[in-house]
Amino acid sequence: MKHTSSTRRAAVAGSAALILFTAACGASSSGSGGKSGPGATGACGSPASNSDDSPITGAVTGKITFVTSGLKSDFADFFNAEIKKFTDAHPGTSVDWQDLPADSTDARLVTDASSCTLADVINIATSDIKALSDAGTLMTLDKKVPGVADQFVPSVWTTTGFGKGGTHTAFPWYWGPSVLTYNKKIFTAAGLDPAKPPATMADYFADAAQIKAKTGDASIWGNPTWILPDQWYGMGVQAMNADNTQFTFADDPNAKAWMQGYVDAYKSGAIPKDSITGAPDPSQGFSNGDLAFGSTNASFLRSVQKNAPQLYPDTAVAPFPKSDPSKTLLNAQFVAVNKNTKNPAAAVAFAQFITSPDEQLAWCKDPKVVIFPTTTKSLQDPYFSAPADGDPFSTARAVAAKEAQSAQAWVPALYLGNTDIGKAIVQQLQLAMQGQVSVDAALKAAQDKANTIMASLNH
Repeated sequence: MKHTSSTRRAAVAGSAALILFTAACGASSSGSGGKSGPGATGACGSPASNSDDSPITGAVTGKITFVTSGLKSDFADFFNAEIKKFTDAHPGTSVDWQDLPADSTDARLVTDASSCTLADVINIATSDIKALSDAGTLMTLDKKVPGVADQFVPSVWTTTGFGKGGTHTAFPWYWGPSVLTYNKKIFTAAGLDPAKPPATMADYFADAAQIKAKTGDASIWGNPTWILPDQWYGMGVQAMNADNTQFTFADDPNAKAWMQGYVDAYKSGAIPKDSITGAPDPSQGFSNGDLAFGSTNASFLRSVQKNAPQLYPDTAVAPFPKSDPSKTLLNAQFVAVNKNTKNPAAAVAFAQFITSPDEQLAWCKDPKVVIFPTTTKSLQDPYFSAPADGDPFSTARAVAAKEAQSAQAWVPALYLGNTDIGKAIVQQLQLAMQGQVSVDAALKAAQDKANTIMASLNH
């Protein structure tokens, strides 16, 4: 998938997560390519020193393989230059960069892990980390790489311990915070102040109702599949129990408020009827001037500027609605090191290099992409920290960068995106919006379905 969006795989990575979770149970014990021997451990014959508590040491040398997903078509020049920069700094190293088709990456990772042929360094999505971590495939970084946490945004690092006991099995890389985009002209026509966008989901639904009542315009896209995790996290929904083994949202008041808000908005006409089963993207409707609220992706503003230039000056950007200003959901890409790598010093060094503040910032400034870094130093660069100049896209970049400084990962989000579990919730929402079931019944049915799926994942 091309990196023209700040959420490259966020919408689709989850659709393959179930493959990983199901297959991961056997990934650490199967394999045809590994041979055990002196100083080796595990089915894939990984060096014992890759799994103990001692730091990775030794000369940075040897050949390693780096796997990404859907990058080469747009970013070959950038990454080839990055690889040359690394190998020039470390004579005796070589990096074989392999870029996989986005639609088959997740299944390929599982196959490679099971057959002991996984790359040394892997670009991996949030939705896939837990599966490969549970399978014992990824190197635990906390003690193997002393000081590993220092460069990352503190809230990012503390909430991305997806390994056993909350250990870290990947370096956070890049992502795109959700933002609120809206039509200032529609706000004004509805008697709303464009300088005071909705701060919470309750405000969001209330503004949508007023816009419909005052102008007759629709406001909200009816298929929330892509933004379900962000909305629930921002509202403080207790989606799962304490150990994240079962879903518990059916009786949660915030989940009920979320679903009721959509139901009421649909009944009032604030949601286009054909949007509840349509693609989960309001971009076209907003660009046509038919919606008050647009896409939550910062890069969306480029599309408006290009395809709806008359609307661009009337487009505003604000933080994504949430009950707690600090609740910004992290749905990121990561770089992990294969625990079975035969050249651990080189693999760790390259993973640290590609996720370092300077290299993250360099990629974020690439004109072909709209992404945001996970390192504190990168976010302090004037490219992100300088005040916006009033241009909607510049504002979006500044708003998203500020949000990124308090981002947190949330385990339920691994399941709530575009997966069977997320789809089950949205399907029940659709039924409730159409009056076929009550909000309580819809949430209960969605929870039962989610827990059935979860039980199958946990064997």
